[in-house]
Amino acid sequence: MSSLASPSLLADRYGSTGYATVAGTLATPVTLAKAGGPLGAACVLATAGVLARAATAPP
Repeated sequence: MSSLASPSLLADRYGSTGYATVAGTLATPVTLAKAGGPLGAACVLATAGVLARAATAPP
């Protein structure tokens, strides 16, 4: 949905009552990815940090 014409095309095709449902359905995966991305990155970095510390010899 990166085009400026997409909202008007959706409204023309599905009408004003169906537009919100279709637009919300299309936006849900993007919103979830934006919300979960930082958490996923933190988990990956935390796991990598634990593995890196486990691979080194203690001082």
